[in-house]
Amino acid sequence: MRTLYLPVFVITLLVAWAFLGWFGDFNEYVGDIFHDGRAWIKVRGTTTDRVFLSFILALIFATVETGILWLWKKLRG
Repeated sequence: MRTLYLPVFVITLLVAWAFLGWFGDFNEYVGDIFHDGRAWIKVRGTTTDRVFLSFILALIFATVETGILWLWKKLRG
C-alpha cells in the first residue's frame, strides 16, 4: 500500500493550525521570574500575531510529523 504524504501533511497542518490558533498563548511576558516569582504581560498578541505564529508552529509540527511517518515507512521496508 502506497502512502500519500501530501494529504497527511496538509491535514496535519490544518488541524495543528486551528488548534494552535485557538488555544495558543501569544502574549509577551516580561519580568524577572527567578527573583520575584511572577511575570506580567507587557503586550498582548494581536490577531495577526496569532495567525502567523500559529501557522509557523503548525508548519514545523506537520513537517516533523510527516518526516517521522516517512522514516517509519522507510525503516519498515
